[in-house]
Amino acid sequence: MRVVAAIFLILLLCGVFPLTASSAKKSPPADPVMDLIQVFGCKGCHKIYKQGGSIATDLTKVGNRLTAVQIEAILTVDPPPGAKNFMPNYSSLTKEDRQLISEYLYNLP
Repeated sequence: MRVVAAIFLILLLCGVFPLTASSAKKSPPADPVMDLIQVFGCKGCHKIYKQGGSIATDLTKVGNRLTAVQIEAILTVDPPPGAKNFMPNYSSLTKEDRQLISEYLYNLP
């Protein structure tokens, strides 16, 4: 039952910080961490290199505004009551997986 609820929350994922649009066309770096991003449903709401959902912040250049530590913290925080934020809490992921995802997003060119 928790798995179904977690999958449902992942599908409701939405962004935390607005980013400016980028006109540069890039292709995603080849990296196995993208598999984690796919499995956990990040691209259901977030775009990375113009691929993914549009109801949340584009994560392509998130490393220009946030550190890897800040990105990881966002993955483990519940939104405050009344916040219009459906970003699920990923504290159930291993610290290693959260760090891999955070470092990957931080280092996106």
